[in-house]
Amino acid sequence: MRKRAYERIPTDMKVSYFYGNELYHGTLKNFSENGMFINTRVCYPFDTSFEILIKLKDEVLKIPVKVSRIQKTEGYYDGMGIKLFNQPAQYLEFVTSFKAKELTIPLTISDEALKQTTKCQQKFHCLTNNGNMCLIDKPINGRGLFIEERSHNNGNCPYLGSSDYAFICNCPTRYEIYMRYNM
Repeated sequence: MRKRAYERIPTDMKVSYFYGNELYHGTLKNFSENGMFINTRVCYPFDTSFEILIKLKDEVLKIPVKVSRIQKTEGYYDGMGIKLFNQPAQYLEFVTSFKAKELTIPLTISDEALKQTTKCQQKFHCLTNNGNMCLIDKPINGRGLFIEERSHNNGNCPYLGSSDYAFICNCPTRYEIYMRYNM
């Protein structure tokens, strides 16, 4: 089982990226010191290197990256997992500033998902303490998730089940967090 070296920070920030002479756009769904996930209609093949552009107040950060995975949803490629290398100091400062804000910014989830989550015994801690969520391997067709690694705090979670081969999460709130923030 894999565990991320750095915690991902959820966001819905717009980013741009060049490949060759073409400029493309996407939505940064989450990021950390060494990786990010971008929802986009233009996905590059695995191991493709290019630059991500993040517009800040007074400057544009140019970050060299490489595609580490591509996501396919309902038959269409719609996202890329990105590995960062040679991060500029400004990017690491950018990540640090978001981490400080993250402690006070809860995740946004639909009222429908919250109403469907009737058995939560943790008072929706995942919405304010996203570092303690189970790590997701991939979604299951429908509303479930295969769990990559369980959180140490979810031993009695009523939404956690298992089969002979995997742990499965059926929590409507956790499912929406994964689908909305890819985390």
